[in-house]
Amino acid sequence: MRPYHHRKLANTVLAAIYGSFARCFCPHIRQRLSREAWYEFESRRPSCFGIGGVASAGPSSPPRKSPRLVGAILLPGNPLAFDISWVDQGRARYYLGEAGNAGVDVFDAENDVFLGRITGFHGVGAPDDPCGRIQGMGPSGILVTPNNQLWATDAHGTVKVFDLTNAQPPFSSVSPIATISTGAQCRSDEIGFDPKDHVIMVGNPAEHPPFATLISSDSPYSVLARIPFPDARGFE
Repeated sequence: MRPYHHRKLANTVLAAIYGSFARCFCPHIRQRLSREAWYEFESRRPSCFGIGGVASAGPSSPPRKSPRLVGAILLPGNPLAFDISWVDQGRARYYLGEAGNAGVDVFDAENDVFLGRITGFHGVGAPDDPCGRIQGMGPSGILVTPNNQLWATDAHGTVKVFDLTNAQPPFSSVSPIATISTGAQCRSDEIGFDPKDHVIMVGNPAEHPPFATLISSDSPYSVLARIPFPDARGFE
């Protein structure tokens, strides 16, 4: 296992995220890319997932200021619509929460290879969705706990848990072992994990007021609390 290689993949998908996300949702992000980087992504299909690289001689060397595109991985299905990804360093896996294809894409982070897709999510919000295209989509936030459980937020305030212990590519038979409701109408979004107390925290930003949901990461995955943020601005 090469830790630096994994860190490179984790830290340098910035260009891919900005490029594909800008095409799908946020044209104003175009100004954050160089002309060359934008041209690279405009000349490719959105389902061609780019890998950016910050060149460095090693972990202790100062990186260059700008990322560069070093490769691409062709993905099957619809154009990408994504926000958050996760690197499982110990298992050399990279996970991409990808609403465009209503799934979590799984990559071999050692060899930069697409392994398959975990499906069963809502996908992009419909035009008439009261939550809108973005706040109605899923999956959004994802993470993998040390016991190899994938946690992924979804539309309609839900969170799904998958046991990856015996999961094998292309992951077509993987299904959730739990679906947890946060009580929100729109999507559950960002997600975090407290390994000491075994608590998952999920953001529910589109509610009135927005709130965070605390969930036990131990079965039966009980909702422990909801914390409202009545004066929040830019809540994720």
